[in-house]
Amino acid sequence: MKWFSRQGLLMITLLGGIVSAQLWQRRKLKRVARQIVHEGPLMHAAIRITNDVRGSVDISRMLRISALEVAHTLSIEHCCLSLFRESNKERESVCSCGSSNHEHDIEVALATAIKALEDKGTDRFLSHNYPNRADSQAGLRRLPVFGLPITRDGGSLGGVLLVLSSNPARLWLDSEIQLLLAVAHQLSLSVSHARLFAAKERDSLSDALTGCLNLRGFEMQFEDNFQVAKEHNLPISLVMIDLDLFKMINDDCGHAIGNSALRALAEILLDERISGAIAARVGGDEFALILPSHPLEQALVIAERVRQRVELLAKPEFVCKFTLSIGVASFPLHASSIEGLTAAADKAMYRAKTSGRNRVCAF
Repeated sequence: MKWFSRQGLLMITLLGGIVSAQLWQRRKLKRVARQIVHEGPLMHAAIRITNDVRGSVDISRMLRISALEVAHTLSIEHCCLSLFRESNKERESVCSCGSSNHEHDIEVALATAIKALEDKGTDRFLSHNYPNRADSQAGLRRLPVFGLPITRDGGSLGGVLLVLSSNPARLWLDSEIQLLLAVAHQLSLSVSHARLFAAKERDSLSDALTGCLNLRGFEMQFEDNFQVAKEHNLPISLVMIDLDLFKMINDDCGHAIGNSALRALAEILLDERISGAIAARVGGDEFALILPSHPLEQALVIAERVRQRVELLAKPEFVCKFTLSIGVASFPLHASSIEGLTAAADKAMYRAKTSGRNRVCAF
């Protein structure tokens, strides 16, 4: 009997241990299940954002998609993404709320986070459950904010990712912070890639000597702007420009002077960007100005201004005098197609050459 009692106690203890282990395992499984329920959407959001922005070259789109996805996943009002341009003086910004004008307290909280990331060079900004003291007018309103840097190549600050909740009890969980770290990292990579692609695209469309568009860039810009003019019933003018007697200039003054003349002409044409002009080098000594929304009369004024500035060029290295023959044509006055407008401007330019050079002719 005594032996049985000892055995019974042992069995009871063993069964108790098994039951305790089962209960512990069940509690652990419940915790894991809750973790999966919570972290599953975060992981899926990170995957969706990565798939949407990786390889994209449209920076505005990737910012908009990321802001909306993060705000939706975290159930917050504001996810703000701000990128600094090359000068760091201008920013491209989006917010999941769709507005660039926020309430005063929100603006103060966001500005505080951005300033902290910019000035301190820290890898994050975290605000939990304490009054926003950045502004005496903010009172005791609590605005939980979390901010992360979006870095450039080399690690410098290229922008910020900020999330903000109007719920003062909102806590930023470790799993949510991991999601935001992943998003900021992916945006850093994707934005750098998009900017590199844009720079290469600009280089492929630019003339190395003058900085104007090359022929391919001209054709793309002309087609885009012409279609806009046609669809919206707007005028567009084309100015074709030829540097007079350029071969003689090269022969008599040398190719170095000829190249200097081309660069000087390009500078004058690029100055007309203030008038909305798009300058291109379309041949050896031939240039063009695309003038969106400019009727013939305005185009003639710009063409004459360019002609006069070139005629008055005075630089020590210029021992030769430079003049231009310019032709101008406008849509819809002279043509109804890209080919027709190009041909009309060309004919006007050749008429300027054959009638004495150093002049502007309309078709």
